[in-house]
Amino acid sequence: MKPSVMAAALAFAAALSVGGSALADTTHWDEAGWKNGVTECVKAPVHTEDRWIMNGNDRIYGKLFIPETGAGKKPLVIFSHELGCTHETGEIYAKVLSERGVLVYTFDYRGGGLKSRSSGTTRDMSVLTEVSDLEKVLKTAENWPEVDRNRIVI
Repeated sequence: MKPSVMAAALAFAAALSVGGSALADTTHWDEAGWKNGVTECVKAPVHTEDRWIMNGNDRIYGKLFIPETGAGKKPLVIFSHELGCTHETGEIYAKVLSERGVLVYTFDYRGGGLKSRSSGTTRDMSVLTEVSDLEKVLKTAENWPEVDRNRIVI
């Protein structure tokens, strides 16, 4: 990952932590997830879960990156992939952010790409189906037990 992208991702993760630690119940982390100042960032272990969301009769596939930083609600980043791609393009960003205490959900739009795991084909996809998918993802994710619904970023 380019240093400028890494710096932006770290600044973003720190900004999400303002107003309360995203890294609750971890004694070796400070408020923004840093240890020993800016020069050394402690990386949390991360695991992933496949999360399917229904939109009408169609299924939206996504992967939730979950930092193992203790119990409590955490901020969430919803990664929306670019045209013709899948959730996989966001995985590098998801890993970096989740290692710093932020939940990240990266998903496939219905018909969003040839390798999409969601329902639909590229012929079925439009701006309107993308809006519908993103709205459904947001509404569903707000109710996940690990998500702080006041700190969701798309």
